[in-house]
Amino acid sequence: KVREPIEVGGKLGGLLYIDLSKDGAPFEDGVQRLAMEIRAISGTSMSVTPEPATASGAPHPQRRRAPETAAAEPLPTTRKVASLSVEEVCIVLANLGLGKYEAGFRALPVSGAVLATVDDADLREAGMDAGMHRKALLHHIKEFQAGGVPLE
Repeated sequence: KVREPIEVGGKLGGLLYIDLSKDGAPFEDGVQRLAMEIRAISGTSMSVTPEPATASGAPHPQRRRAPETAAAEPLPTTRKVASLSVEEVCIVLANLGLGKYEAGFRALPVSGAVLATVDDADLREAGMDAGMHRKALLHHIKEFQAGGVPLE
């Protein structure tokens, strides 16, 4: 399921090059659009840091433009905390700098539906021994319930 067609620009050394440019937009914008599509389709979180196509930052010589298409509807930028899988909860922990607690969350297992209802005692049971870490995570959970979990 792809909203906008993309063309393969070529294959070199086992790497697949895809044209991510659009009407003169910077290449990085194309990378971000592709990442948002992947998140929307797969429902997973990911981080993208694009690198220039060549050492000089010049476009790759085999790049071609995708055909003009109608504008796609905006992609969501957040998800409801209760919709997260156990793996996605662990990704959120890592993004918050709390990755050392992933094993405890996997062992219970703590999905987004469970995470949305946890309290301090539950976090202790999951192995979060540091009170400030529990407090910080509970604060983030409240923010996620109000505004959703960012897809970045």
